[in-house]
Amino acid sequence: GNLVRHILTMSDIRTAKAESLRKRLLSINPHITVKHISGSFPGEKAEVQKLLDEADIVIDCTASDAVLSSMSQGKWDFPKIFFSVSLGFNGKKMFIYIVDGMIFPDDTFRADVDPWMQCERVQLNQCAEINEGVGCWSPLFPCRFDDVMLSASIAVKVLEKAAILRPFKAGLYVYEQKEDTLGLPSYNLIEYPGKENS
Repeated sequence: GNLVRHILTMSDIRTAKAESLRKRLLSINPHITVKHISGSFPGEKAEVQKLLDEADIVIDCTASDAVLSSMSQGKWDFPKIFFSVSLGFNGKKMFIYIVDGMIFPDDTFRADVDPWMQCERVQLNQCAEINEGVGCWSPLFPCRFDDVMLSASIAVKVLEKAAILRPFKAGLYVYEQKEDTLGLPSYNLIEYPGKENS
């Protein structure tokens, strides 16, 4: 259903998304190592720790409460960059949560993100065409491929900055899509850690 917003194509239908994405990444750069997991993210602490133990950077694009909750069970011996990215209704907002530490603080994440998600739910409920709780996996999710690519390019640049400027200021970064005088979109940073003090 989400091929309209995905780098995978019709030829990938009927294959596991994780495996198809692994092949796609290797077709771009054969000098990298890509492992995939076909199945749910593990829920047990020991499995989570084993899975993420060697990672320097953990990128979450699932928008799944269960994954974030599972991820928070682990505690590691060296700091990792945890980078969670999700899009709001119509792709008009992008939420990036960054933590550079030994744990992923699920409670803090939820306290920072939940007020924004409540606003997103209001917008979703006001959309007459959508009367079910749909995620980005659904063809009904109102966001175009070009909006996804625009937000993805910014997310990659933010992640690169976080990796270079370690330790990076942890917390929630909210980007909002604005249009210029020609009606062309760009993203502006509207919320970030320490904003009220600046």
